[in-house]
Amino acid sequence: MNTKNAITLAAVLAGLLAVAAVPSYSDHVQIIISLTPSTEAECAGADACISLSAATLDVGGEVIWSNDGSGPLTLTSGDVGSDQAGEDFGPLVLEPGQTYSRMFHGAGEFSFHLVDHPWIAGAITVVSDEEHTHEHTGDSMEAGGHSHATMDAEGPLAIGIDAVVEAKGGVNVHITTEGWTWTPENVNEEHVPDEGHAHIYVDGVKDRVYGSYYHIPELEPGSHHIRVTLNANTHDDMYANGFPVEAVAMVVVPERDNADNPVPSPVAGTASMSIEATAHVDAKSGYNLEVTVTDFVISGENVNGDHIDGEGYVMVSIDGEPHNRLYGNWLQLPSLEPGMHTITVGLFSNNHAPYHWNNEPVEATITVHATESDHSSGHGH
Repeated sequence: MNTKNAITLAAVLAGLLAVAAVPSYSDHVQIIISLTPSTEAECAGADACISLSAATLDVGGEVIWSNDGSGPLTLTSGDVGSDQAGEDFGPLVLEPGQTYSRMFHGAGEFSFHLVDHPWIAGAITVVSDEEHTHEHTGDSMEAGGHSHATMDAEGPLAIGIDAVVEAKGGVNVHITTEGWTWTPENVNEEHVPDEGHAHIYVDGVKDRVYGSYYHIPELEPGSHHIRVTLNANTHDDMYANGFPVEAVAMVVVPERDNADNPVPSPVAGTASMSIEATAHVDAKSGYNLEVTVTDFVISGENVNGDHIDGEGYVMVSIDGEPHNRLYGNWLQLPSLEPGMHTITVGLFSNNHAPYHWNNEPVEATITVHATESDHSSGHGH
């Protein structure tokens, strides 16, 4: 079963909005608001239940609203009864345990309230601070000393992420975008306005993302920081209105259940179900793996769900060892040691059962001859 994890505050009184500010990535500040709505009578007399005017956030910081109650709630921006209610966001329905994250890139006061519990409302004051504000200087420096230029968006551009922790410590990340086109086939090519890929940083370690769904393999128990940026074909960081187009999330991986989970029995494919793979040498590092499927739907949104005939994801293995799941058609692979390597891609159901046909797995294996500069590629069925 999936569990969604966000940093929340413990020991929150019924109906009380509790706020804490903790350091976050790049000196931003993160505010976590725990919502445990109750009746108006139970909230009476609790100032924090109706106002958060004392809560402040640096420009570029993030607010996470978490439903820590026992029932659904509806969150929206603006004051109760105001014509501006819902202009910034909402109304959003949060089920118990769900969170909503938003980054604030401009100074000002932003109010919010619960539609179904209007006596619970608050305000976040976003303040400018030279120490914390991003300056758009035309280039930036990544962790590790790699320099990236920046690219301004031509149209409205936005990003959001939702991270779900699995029982074994893996994390499924759903990236939502506005005004953006994913173009993995054009990576390392010339800039085209508002198209490209993303960079994902897990505790500061970068990887490349080519679509809306991405799987982070098993993480160690504890808290982990995830940041996703939109990047042009040239890898330049995308900016909108003078600020980077990025989203962040915190996940908490629980202690693992060491019990062995049996591998689901294979499920039947079809005679026409197939998969092919091509490994393209990447101009920067490693390979870009391109996968094409026939009579199969890749559905990152349904992973860990019930089996649906002809639907699921792709498992990628390198030299016989599982590497990562693929929830789309493209995945960046790391640089390989010089020599011959095999890359296997197989079709799996939403419930992790492998697809078989005629008692054989539906998969393809290609061979890659890696050199010091990774100048060769492979193709196979």
